[in-house]
Amino acid sequence: MRIEASVDRDNIQFVLKELRAIDKQSTNKLRSRLRTGLGDVTAQIQADIPRTPPIRKSNPPYETMGHRGRTKWKGVNKPIVKLYGGDFGKQGHNLVVIEVKGGKDKFGFEYAELAGIRSRPPGRMSRRYTRRGSSKVIQHRLNGQGDAFIEALQKAKPIKGKAGRFAYDAFLKERTAIIQKTVGILDDFMAEYNRKFDARMFGI
Repeated sequence: MRIEASVDRDNIQFVLKELRAIDKQSTNKLRSRLRTGLGDVTAQIQADIPRTPPIRKSNPPYETMGHRGRTKWKGVNKPIVKLYGGDFGKQGHNLVVIEVKGGKDKFGFEYAELAGIRSRPPGRMSRRYTRRGSSKVIQHRLNGQGDAFIEALQKAKPIKGKAGRFAYDAFLKERTAIIQKTVGILDDFMAEYNRKFDARMFGI
């Protein structure tokens, strides 16, 4: 699950190019400052996501997310702040991305976070899979299991909209703080490199 902020691609590419001309390690330094500076808000996002399964036997019609399979709920790992400086699109550019992944190599978080993002056509078959202790490849018809799962999630964690009920919902609560902190970090960083640029060009 990625939470992204888009800005003008050409302006960012120009700025990053100028920074690299002064200091080849500038983008690595900026990444480090963003990770440190946004550490408290990313920690809050992680804290807002439950460590225990949001769906239990008390949340019918879907029974539990505490099973042993790959979609077991194991909370999330520490969110990662990433800075992108390459060519990522024609219309915009993803500068800062906060990446949140399910804990301990389990996909329960991703499964629940994206549930409801798109509808399934009727009569669709599941992906092929095997059961524990058997090599037999099987699949089943999807007869509303996804709808029941989404209904149970909505009871456990009501939100407006179709998806993004955990990480994205937590991000929305911290959005103002994230923007303010990011802008402040960028302003301070650019002021520092403006001084280095002046010293380089004019010996100031």
